Amino acid sequence: MTSLVKISLLLGLIALSGCSLRYDFAECKTDGDCEALEQSGELLQCVSEECVPITGIECRTSADCTDPVRNTCSANQCVDPNPVSDMGEPDMTENDMGEDMTEPDMPEPDMPDDMDNRQACTQNVECADLEGDNLCIEGFCQTLESPNCAPVIVGDELEATRTIVLGSILPKTNFVDIGPPLEQAIRLAVKEVNRTGGLPDGTNVVLVVCDDEGQNSIARAGARFLIDELKTPAIVGPIFSEAGLSVFNNVAKDAGVMMMLPTASVPSLTTLIDDGLVFRTIPSDVLQARAFFERVRELHAQQPRRILVFVKDDAYGQGLSGQLSGGGSNLSTIVGASNVYYVSYPDFAPLSQEERGQAVAAAVSTALSQFPNPNLILGLGTTEVSAILSGYFGEAGPIQTIVSHGGAPGLATIGLASNGALTDNQTVTAIGPNIFDTLNYPVYLARFEQEYPGTPPTTISTITYDATMSVLLAMGAVPAGEALTGANIAAAMPSIADKDGTKVSYGDDADYFNTAKAILQAGNTIDFRGVSGEVDFDSNGDIRSGYLGFTAFLNPNTNTYDLAPYRAFQFLSPTAGLWVTLCGGLPVAPPFATCQDSNFACVPVNAEGTQACLPLCDAQDPMCPSGLTCTPISQTAAVCAP
Repeated sequence: MTSLVKISLLLGLIALSGCSLRYDFAECKTDGDCEALEQSGELLQCVSEECVPITGIECRTSADCTDPVRNTCSANQCVDPNPVSDMGEPDMTENDMGEDMTEPDMPEPDMPDDMDNRQACTQNVECADLEGDNLCIEGFCQTLESPNCAPVIVGDELEATRTIVLGSILPKTNFVDIGPPLEQAIRLAVKEVNRTGGLPDGTNVVLVVCDDEGQNSIARAGARFLIDELKTPAIVGPIFSEAGLSVFNNVAKDAGVMMMLPTASVPSLTTLIDDGLVFRTIPSDVLQARAFFERVRELHAQQPRRILVFVKDDAYGQGLSGQLSGGGSNLSTIVGASNVYYVSYPDFAPLSQEERGQAVAAAVSTALSQFPNPNLILGLGTTEVSAILSGYFGEAGPIQTIVSHGGAPGLATIGLASNGALTDNQTVTAIGPNIFDTLNYPVYLARFEQEYPGTPPTTISTITYDATMSVLLAMGAVPAGEALTGANIAAAMPSIADKDGTKVSYGDDADYFNTAKAILQAGNTIDFRGVSGEVDFDSNGDIRSGYLGFTAFLNPNTNTYDLAPYRAFQFLSPTAGLWVTLCGGLPVAPPFATCQDSNFACVPVNAEGTQACLPLCDAQDPMCPSGLTCTPISQTAAVCAP
């Protein structure tokens, strides 16, 4: 396996021709597909692979009735369950008057069509002969499949005496190079837990993954299935910030389900009123914005900058741009308000083939007409940003560009579309969190390769694995005899991230989960070090890390574009930091093996072992930039170090 992090070419269904995007896009196959797309107050049906409104009916279930009075569905119409009589008084029944009614004449509640046909059970093995994959849940055999959800089997967990469902929501359709690789990381974590005996009482974990297709409404539908039917207490995902917020606020919060969001970096999560149920393994975009800010400051000092910013119109893109346009990392304070211009574009996921092409054309046209001749572009979005940038490059030529972590996987696609513009290794770069632990990442690579031969993990695979394992460790920390509810799992999270706890590291041995489980069940705490580094959640469920600057370049050995870190951003204080050039110490190789400037030395810069080029200084007459200290590294040399 190459030492570089291999990036598969993303947006594989996209073929760029001028400003048009080519997609094979079918909105639906069945009416059930359309139900997942319904917004509040609308009902849809599938006609010629397109979801169209149904006329003549108001509701399928009472949940479709949003009027505070007409809030009950009867005969496909929303009605008032307590109609007012001609005298102005509500109709009363004996029950309303407080009389004992042991057999009230009331309509049956809305249930799934097959609810009455479910087979009763007392254990999972009784459901083994039924069609598909089933578990015995609350006394009935329950299928693990829905239109967008399916189990990911790792062993014989369906036949285990005790089981619990861990849900996950990922974008797979139209995101084949994101969702499926992250599913592999989640599956690996679940398999390692089950292989070592499962949770403390022998409970096996059953993984069920829902494909949200990158759309909030489908993510919500998947969450309802996981929670209402499969009784999952915890969900890993969604990976997009807006989908994560939508699922929590509309589904998971009221159900008391814990959510672990591996890559949702929107700043508003920090202050979300979440009852302590939401966690993430990626830093807030408040920190990513600071890394952008300091990089722009560097570049502006070299050459005055005119900055064009493409912004995805969702919680992620707008949250990050808000930090850069009016927050604590305001770019106009560096370059001036007239030298930075923001162009918004829509989320691609719900758009048709034609609409995606129109979105690219509109964004490029606006940029060209309203802000000519930029010399720096920022792309604040996810994988679709590569199509926006490629469209712009096709009209204006390649320009130095930095994309946010969500767009990092698309660097290879941008490289191909810009006709070799990446030959200098720095024309298009990405900023992303430092998610490689020097000691543990090589172990993870080996285990991943053993499980999935010939398929190297993506860059965000590490934090997705750590997100999943954190949930499973917290399940293992719930005291014996207490239920594995979302609230109990969330309450146990501090016990796995205690700096004073017993050190437990992913790379210790393959049985590290059992080691941690024994410590936690004894009522003690652990300090878990995962594949991405220390897993330290704060009181808001947030995590903090430094950032890396990634670049894509043509690998002459494979003739494919690879992604590798070449710079690192180290925070010197909560609000300031320094970019340095990498020279070693990471488990993935940067393009430079040694410091190119003789006035710099290659030294470790953090606890994870990252090595970077720092300026030499004279210990007798120290002159270092603000925030750095002249620190001896040998008897004869010193560097300006954090």
